[in-house]
Amino acid sequence: MKLVRRAAEHPVSVLMVYAAIISFGLLSFAQLNQELLPSLPVPAARVITEYRGIPAPEIETLVTIPVENALSSVKAVREISSVSKDELSAVNLLFDWGVDRQQAAVEIREKIDALYPFLPHGADKPLVFATEDISDQPVLTLAVVPTSGGRIRDISNLVRGELATRLQQISGVASLRIVGLEEAEIKVDADGQKLAAAGVPLQVVAHIVASSIYNAPLGTVIEGEREYLVKATTDVDTVEEIRQIPVVTAGDGSVVPVEEFAHVYWDMRERTSFFHFNGREAVGIFVSKTPDSGSLNTVRNVRNSLKTLGPMFANDLEVQIVKDPTGEIESGIRNLLFAMALGCLSVFLVLLLLFRRAKIALIVCASIPAAMMVVFLFMKFTGISLNIISLSGIVIGIGMIVDNSIVVLYSLLQARAVGAKRIAAAAGRSTTAIIGSTMTTLLVFLPIVFIRGVTGALFRELALTVSCLLIASFLCAVTLTPALYTLIGQDKLAGTPTSRSIAGMRRVYTRYLEKTLNRPFVAVVLLTFLVVAAIVSFIYLPKRIFPDIASGEYEIRAVFPAGTPIDLCRSRSRQIAVDLYALDGVASIFAAAGYDRSTLLDRSEPDRDPRCVRFRIHLSNIREQPYSSVLTEIGEILEQVPGIHYTLSRPTDSVRLLLGASDVIKYRLTGMDRELLVERAKYTTEQLTDNRLAGAAALDTVRGAPRIQLNLEPARLASHRAEPAVVLDSLRTAFRGHTGARFHSGGRNVDIRVRLDPADLATEDQRKRVRIPVGRELVETGVLATFEHAHSYQELHRFNRTPAVTLTVHPVPGCTDKIAAFLSTGAEHSGELLTVSALKQNQRHILIVFFFALFLMYLLLGAQFESFTLPLVLLLSLLPALSGSLVALLLCGYSLNINSFLGILILLGTAINISIILVVGYTGEKPITRKHILNASADRLEPIAATVLSTVVAMIPIAVHSVGEAAFQSNTAVALIGGLLVGLVSILLIFPVLYDRLTRASRFLRQ
Repeated sequence: MKLVRRAAEHPVSVLMVYAAIISFGLLSFAQLNQELLPSLPVPAARVITEYRGIPAPEIETLVTIPVENALSSVKAVREISSVSKDELSAVNLLFDWGVDRQQAAVEIREKIDALYPFLPHGADKPLVFATEDISDQPVLTLAVVPTSGGRIRDISNLVRGELATRLQQISGVASLRIVGLEEAEIKVDADGQKLAAAGVPLQVVAHIVASSIYNAPLGTVIEGEREYLVKATTDVDTVEEIRQIPVVTAGDGSVVPVEEFAHVYWDMRERTSFFHFNGREAVGIFVSKTPDSGSLNTVRNVRNSLKTLGPMFANDLEVQIVKDPTGEIESGIRNLLFAMALGCLSVFLVLLLLFRRAKIALIVCASIPAAMMVVFLFMKFTGISLNIISLSGIVIGIGMIVDNSIVVLYSLLQARAVGAKRIAAAAGRSTTAIIGSTMTTLLVFLPIVFIRGVTGALFRELALTVSCLLIASFLCAVTLTPALYTLIGQDKLAGTPTSRSIAGMRRVYTRYLEKTLNRPFVAVVLLTFLVVAAIVSFIYLPKRIFPDIASGEYEIRAVFPAGTPIDLCRSRSRQIAVDLYALDGVASIFAAAGYDRSTLLDRSEPDRDPRCVRFRIHLSNIREQPYSSVLTEIGEILEQVPGIHYTLSRPTDSVRLLLGASDVIKYRLTGMDRELLVERAKYTTEQLTDNRLAGAAALDTVRGAPRIQLNLEPARLASHRAEPAVVLDSLRTAFRGHTGARFHSGGRNVDIRVRLDPADLATEDQRKRVRIPVGRELVETGVLATFEHAHSYQELHRFNRTPAVTLTVHPVPGCTDKIAAFLSTGAEHSGELLTVSALKQNQRHILIVFFFALFLMYLLLGAQFESFTLPLVLLLSLLPALSGSLVALLLCGYSLNINSFLGILILLGTAINISIILVVGYTGEKPITRKHILNASADRLEPIAATVLSTVVAMIPIAVHSVGEAAFQSNTAVALIGGLLVGLVSILLIFPVLYDRLTRASRFLRQ
């Protein structure tokens, strides 16, 4: 090869080039974004419409359905789902993977612009959010606690106005979600009887208050040589001045102040959320990062800023870090880097033991840092982050890096090559083997790029990273290895002794081949045994999406009865948090409920209701066994809370939800009759509970929200000449209040809410006596309408423009598969099982892609060896390796999951290299005889053992470290180690026999 010859002629230049690559690689490594998982832009968009004062059923009819119909024609939409809440509609669109989200957002906005004029009057223009990503999840959770003696209301303005502003200015921070604030407002609670006696409608009071507080520009005037701005304003900027606003009575026309009719005072706005940390009431801040910044960098910036911000606010509040998921990133990356270092050392020691020369081991190991730096450069320029998956590919590929260099260096040592020409000739004889092995391994990984759906999107970076690593390994083998060989000198490497272990293995191996080449029965029996072992292991291996790992975190979802006042939910939730935090083994606990009033996207999330409280518990012991007693005590505490419905489970992240790896099971029913769907879902729940399959179950659509329904009588309205719009507006002001005025106080804008005193609305009789202006008279509400108690839906869900009800089931331990089977086939009213593995959903496409990859491997090997049948034998040699991988997983108690499947995938590209190296040795001479097969197999034993053992030993530190998140890589390493060891032995024992029979059959056919 010309490349090898150039490297041998200019070895110093080659070293300088690689020194530069390593330098730039180190710089790139330091600048890579560090994440737990790769960035995964979800092809989705959300359209949110706010329509104040309208309940959920009317929101669905007036807003949600028209928006769904308008967006149904958007290109590449795979499914449409929606949720309708009081005053809010959220329509979610899910697109096919690979769709340009920005272009889709443009098309959505065009549809919204065309629809908006036809939406009901009063509805806000729909807003489009089209930047959803799993990396948008909070990277940090903070708790802001008042100092001793302080209250939440005392720090709310400081948190919203000062602390939040400073946090948002930190580099890498994109947005904040704040829950638990108390916002102040001024309430003007009017006395209904006094208003009636004076003949003043409540609406008039609201209008007078609103018109008496203003700060408005009127224009400009020129006086002399100056231009002046004319502005009208009032001096009303205190509660006392609001009380003195004059109101004209209807009777004698006298002027009296507002305080004669109403009680004016400072109060708190109705809360929409609360937050508790370790039993103390606090304000929760969830920090999200920008797309172009790494989670670790963002969290470090926030941590460093908190060191400065803490003393600034020390007199009023204390900021504590509640949850920092970047700890998993740091520990995961630290463990993988440590495993990488151990792997490099292990590879060096294996090569030293096999070749008995430190210089030979160093020449081969020099490829490791060079190839890895090439990969880091590639990751930097392609925007791939340093995450658990991409780094796993690099760590697992350490042993694969040196394979090509071992083969090339072994050829140089065998030929005792001296001089650039001879070095190129000797390396050229091994080029066929390393090209074939590199290409076949690439063909295993590159198809991942073409897999559709979340599976392909999640592992695409892994495929690109490993592919780059393999190419870099090949380039190092044909450039760096010959260059170092030339610099060190063949004379210093000559006389490399064969280790006693290798010499003994060669003798035993030669005797075995001498017998089995004449009696192939042993090889056939061994191959049959391995195939049977693979089938049995596959049957008994548990099938999972992710490995089962011990976790110290649990989540409680506690739902209070519909209609429970938020203050009662808050006080009981705090008591629950206090009791749970007092348990032995509970390290920390925080609880959050409700939504951030200022964040429309947060408010539109399903289940964001103040009555649905989520507790996150972190246990102090990471071992699984002690958890059972703590969980039992947690259940006992929750059972004592009256009326609460709760579930206890492990938290599920976005990736697990996308892949269908949740601990809960979701089952969706769709149809035109929502009431019938709810009844069917309840019946299914009863069946699961009666059969003791489900520990708990909940519906997302329940007619449980208590309502008082006002029914206006058209005849009565007509007789009094009352307009329905005026009646409704008056009643809305009475019950909810009118906030048409606000003034600036203490650096903030404060709403002034005019309403009827809540004490005047406590009973039905009082509500009937609420007076409404009709012409010049005040008519009681009871004359125009009737009241009745009813129950309504709090949330209404739709799927693909059809009403939908989703049942969430928490299985009894060990009954997950039974519930899934029951819902899929045994449920009387069939629906759709949502928690289906993404692998199962795309299994047909995945199988097609990888069978195509095997076909391409067949074509490549056929072209390389000029044979139709030899590639089949080479591919057949993968069966023993696959058997070893499955057996190793079964013996170690692991499951067949994404990570173990990744190990098997790497194995397919690595194990076939053993067969390729053997075939290259067989085809070196013509004709091919049994003696030649025997000698060539024995001669290749040393490089094959070196390539396989270096990979195996590099994986051992990863395989034995199986605690916490490291279990993911441990599954991959065990699958790879088992497959390589069994594959090494079985291929060496079986493949020469198969090749000999193939050769003889070919000769017979030619005769």
